Amino acid sequence: MFIEKISKKNKPISFQQKRLMSNINNKDLKLYKFIDSYFKAYCKFNKISINEIINLRKKFLVNYLKNLNSFEKSKKYLNLNKNFNLNRIEYDIVLLLSFLIEDHRFQIINLFSKEKFKEEDVLIIGSGPSVELAVLRFYLKHKMTIEAYDLNFNSFIKKKFTRECKVSEYKYKKKKYSKIVLIEFLEHVNKPYHFLFGLKKSLKKNGKILLTTAINIPQFDHVYNFKKREILKKIQPMGYKKKEYYYIKHKIFMSKVKSANEYIVLMK
Repeated sequence: MFIEKISKKNKPISFQQKRLMSNINNKDLKLYKFIDSYFKAYCKFNKISINEIINLRKKFLVNYLKNLNSFEKSKKYLNLNKNFNLNRIEYDIVLLLSFLIEDHRFQIINLFSKEKFKEEDVLIIGSGPSVELAVLRFYLKHKMTIEAYDLNFNSFIKKKFTRECKVSEYKYKKKKYSKIVLIEFLEHVNKPYHFLFGLKKSLKKNGKILLTTAINIPQFDHVYNFKKREILKKIQPMGYKKKEYYYIKHKIFMSKVKSANEYIVLMK
């Protein structure tokens, strides 16, 4: 696998990858290998070398550790290096790699892949490197209508998916969807509950929203920090019902901060 070639050149990545692999059963290994091949194709298209992948990971972690240490002391989200930034390709590389070495990231995509999708309209907001889109279209091979939105997409995404679905910038629409996907998105929104409430008009009756929240993850582009089960209290007055809930602890701790994600399925 492509990830194994990367692991051979970097001990921290090797440690995380082997630990993740030890928790994957044979059934889930198929999904893992699919993401690995998708990551390899993305890097090949954009001419990204293994050394560049490793350096981007280091660059991201240095900034993240700085923000994490600050958050541990102040309990506030502070981006200490406001000049720090990653372009679309760099950010996609860091995210794609995380699916293959970070247990919580793989757990999230694994839960997503087990959702029962039927012949329906699906909207993905904050698609990023489009792993969820790839899982739906090429791994699960669903033929439903899919629309994927992000602020911008790498050329790889446009070339791979333009004929398969609508890939463009997000705008509120009058169209209604059976499922709306907000994986790793709400923590990037200043008013996530205002945004979530607004999505009701885009959701069909008995439609579902598949979402994650980020708890104590002071990443450079995160602007909202969720508390455990906070969202479950907020969604009741909005008219949403909880269908599924998973609390996913992170296994790598670089400080005393206990980071986690929630994977939640809501129904209108």
